[in-house]
Amino acid sequence: GLRMAGGAALGPVGIAAAEGGAEEPPRPGSAFGPAEDQFELGDEVGSGAAARVHTCKRLKTSEQLAVKIINLQRLKLLGDFDSHLQKLDREVRILQELQHPRIVRLHKVHRTAGFVFLVMELVRGGELFDRIVQNRCLGDAEAKHVFRQLLDGVGYMHSRHVIHRDLKPENILLTAMDPDSAVLKLADFGISRRARRSHECSTFVGSVDYLAPEVWQSRGTTAEGSARPGYGKAADMWSLGVVLYIMLCGVQPFDGSLCQDGLANQIMGGRWQFDVEHWKVVSDSAKDLVSRLLKVDAGARLTA
Repeated sequence: GLRMAGGAALGPVGIAAAEGGAEEPPRPGSAFGPAEDQFELGDEVGSGAAARVHTCKRLKTSEQLAVKIINLQRLKLLGDFDSHLQKLDREVRILQELQHPRIVRLHKVHRTAGFVFLVMELVRGGELFDRIVQNRCLGDAEAKHVFRQLLDGVGYMHSRHVIHRDLKPENILLTAMDPDSAVLKLADFGISRRARRSHECSTFVGSVDYLAPEVWQSRGTTAEGSARPGYGKAADMWSLGVVLYIMLCGVQPFDGSLCQDGLANQIMGGRWQFDVEHWKVVSDSAKDLVSRLLKVDAGARLTA
């Protein structure tokens, strides 16, 4: 029989799901959850290969939340079901442990034969990614405001010995569109989109652009990318450096049009510079911060 690998957080997944029990996906307006704490499903706000995100309402309190619905049947079709389940289990356990204003809060986990429901805090402002695309870049003050909050969240995670491993603007959510009042939330711990995209050559939204030199260097040493020795908290700090660079000037430090090996060589060689016209108006202190994060030697990099 099939069981949930690691299973602590989710318990065994029903055999029906693994064997193809046809459970209808929930529709907006329908209720889900245990009898004593039910939720009403709202509109879909996003989707991936095996997961959809909807708004939802907790019926007891009328609180507006979000729910990530993982379709186990679809997950199985992606191949390597066990490793996907392990990632899901890890995400749930990490989110249950991390309680911090800069991290998206997990309210409830509900499981049926065919689906896993992760009920989470609803973050309304969208992704930092969209904000950068809209504005091309953020001003010095706004970038610092956002970055301070990022450091706050990552510092807390690292103090709990959690490494995010996939920090990028798409995984950084904002509570409001107005930059001054927006609070930032880190999301997506472990249902790694990188796993789905590993076959693609890099694009602006692919995570490969954010991988640290030491991650590239240890490429191919083990099958499970996140379990490599020596790939630690410093790799998150490098990713933050890439995010900060993009926030400040609107383009990425490495040439995303290169094939993966070309990109890897550029990153491992630390071949980036303040070469876009826009850097002329960025403060020296902001540039200095980028330089201290984008250091090829992980030991010399700034820590959170």
